[in-house]
Amino acid sequence: AVAMAGPEQRAEIEMQRLDTELAALDFSTQYLEKVIVDISGVMQHYTKPQSLQRGVLLFERAKLYKKKGDYLQAMLDVRAARSLFAGVPSLLAYTYVREAAILEAQGDEAGAAKAYRQAREQDPSTYIPYHYRPLIGGALH
Repeated sequence: AVAMAGPEQRAEIEMQRLDTELAALDFSTQYLEKVIVDISGVMQHYTKPQSLQRGVLLFERAKLYKKKGDYLQAMLDVRAARSLFAGVPSLLAYTYVREAAILEAQGDEAGAAKAYRQAREQDPSTYIPYHYRPLIGGALH
């Protein structure tokens, strides 16, 4: 139908498609913001400074901020969660993996490789994506 339409009709069809995409993006952004606010509200109930639950909520909120494109807040949440996970190597490793994902999203492959290396040092069973293995080198052996 698009191929048979004239130039004006094609432009109209394209505008409708773009409107639909923008509406979907707007909805997903509103949903993410609501979830972040909900998680932030739940966090206030955990008042113990070394609470694992608080660390998990910060960890999850970091993932949402990363999806939203707010890399600074995502990094702050990951590092705050790391301080709450002190003494639990497997959880510390997860925070480094999340940090690596944030750095990769920002385009910092060297920083991501360093974070993966730190994850591997915390927990040798940490999965490292294949394309980062040459960058990490000796930490894998």
